[in-house]
Amino acid sequence: MSERKAVSTAKFEKFLAFSLFDCYKWLGTFICMCFFFGYGRDYMTLTKADIAKKIADDCGFMKGEATEIIEKLLDIIKSKLITGEDVMISGFGKWTVKSKHSRRGRNPQTGEELILDARRVVTWKYSPVLKKAVNSSLSK
Repeated sequence: MSERKAVSTAKFEKFLAFSLFDCYKWLGTFICMCFFFGYGRDYMTLTKADIAKKIADDCGFMKGEATEIIEKLLDIIKSKLITGEDVMISGFGKWTVKSKHSRRGRNPQTGEELILDARRVVTWKYSPVLKKAVNSSLSK
């Protein structure tokens, strides 16, 4: 095993020691808090860099390690979706891959009819916990 892979593996094991459940729970809570307190309202959209900075600040990781954690998490989610598996993060939501059949469509500019190819799409459904958290800010 190369030294780079050994360092990367050690960093990932450190991340796993933090516990994936705690990380998912923290990530969902962080995103909810961004909605509540307007983290992204005065600024641009919440980005991976913003999340990595927050993880680094709150969890004691270096910013590079936090970025690596985010990238690895997204790679895992993407690879599972590519193979057609569902991804569910408790308290946050569920991503599902759905198949769409080919169908007739129309070009709205020209009115020309055409056939839209069959495709797969990713859908996301929020969890009841997230829905409750987002809507609880309205009752205050």
